Amino acid sequence: MDETKKNLLLTGASGGIGRAIIPVLAEAGYNLYLQAYRQAEALMEFLKEKRIDAVVVRQSLRTADDVREMREKIAEPIQVLVANAGISRSAPAHKMNESDWQETLDVNLSVPFYLAQTFFPEMRAAGFGRVIFISSVVGATLVRGTAAYAASKAGLMGLARALAADWSAFGITVNCVAPGYMDTGMIEQIPENILPLFRDKSVQGRLGPAEEIGYAVAYLASEKSSFITGQTLHINGGII
Repeated sequence: MDETKKNLLLTGASGGIGRAIIPVLAEAGYNLYLQAYRQAEALMEFLKEKRIDAVVVRQSLRTADDVREMREKIAEPIQVLVANAGISRSAPAHKMNESDWQETLDVNLSVPFYLAQTFFPEMRAAGFGRVIFISSVVGATLVRGTAAYAASKAGLMGLARALAADWSAFGITVNCVAPGYMDTGMIEQIPENILPLFRDKSVQGRLGPAEEIGYAVAYLASEKSSFITGQTLHINGGII
């Protein structure tokens, strides 16, 4: 299958990480379907500025019904799924309320599973599929106040391994990319005065360029990565 003919769905496309990786994926030749909701208009303006041709799918993604509704809005089969949409509800574990815990697990872990399950039949029919979950360094290290977020992102790593085992016979690979502290995305919520603390977590002493997440995704989405499955690629500047 020609790389330039593959249809790729990216969720959470209007966020910082999403906007950083869209140009990389466009340059790689994929037909892009980009999910966004509240920031859909801003995403369309971004695409216009960058002169990128893509289909924007306006859809909330919080439940299995949302996933099914979005599938109905996409006319073509999807060969590459990049599940990037996520939320963060920060609080010490003993202060986290039930609704924040459940919402974080629903959006960050359950929805990626429903997405993969929904697009599995068409990947199986094509004999080719790539599922890429965007996890986080927080799911593999010790960070205060992140119980729900860390659990959801660590859960994606386990989910990737399980799906990789279940679906390997169908030509489908399932992997995670786990960004560290990048120069866009949720890091923008961090107050300027404590940003150095996050920079210093990396042995390189800097925030990572978010477009490097795009290069990793483009590789894992390609036919050149056929022998990589069930893995998590950590892009974090050497955080242990």
